[in-house]
Amino acid sequence: MAQGGQIAPPRAPAPESRAVEAVAESAEASDEPATETPSDTADVEVVASFVESWRSAWQEQRVDDYLASYSEGFEPESGLSRERWEQQRRQRLTAPEFIRVTLAYLDEPRVDGDQASIRFLQSYESDTFQDRVSKVLVLTWEDGGWKILEERAE
Repeated sequence: MAQGGQIAPPRAPAPESRAVEAVAESAEASDEPATETPSDTADVEVVASFVESWRSAWQEQRVDDYLASYSEGFEPESGLSRERWEQQRRQRLTAPEFIRVTLAYLDEPRVDGDQASIRFLQSYESDTFQDRVSKVLVLTWEDGGWKILEERAE
């Protein structure tokens, strides 16, 4: 795990910058509009970058960005309706004075076409609660980017 709560895949320092540079170079190299497909971006660096964006939105309490990380097909593990889950998440992200979320990979992300999964140890701390749990995210390619389809604690 990198400093400051950032995540990076094992043996791959600063993946976010390389992934962003690669997409930018690809777009500049062609006169045609860049079209991303899972096959173009389905690698551990881009998956790790997506997960870092999700973690960052959560920690920075950017609720709309956090919720936008979830697929339309996401069904909360708790059995709540999607609408009730979003209401609960909004309350839980805005109520604390601060939130700190750190992630440490337990395995390399796995990518298979338009699906990916990643397993990590998540440490959460706020002024009102703290927790540490092993978690799995199952991602799906949707609307030109990765989205969380499943989120489960192990």
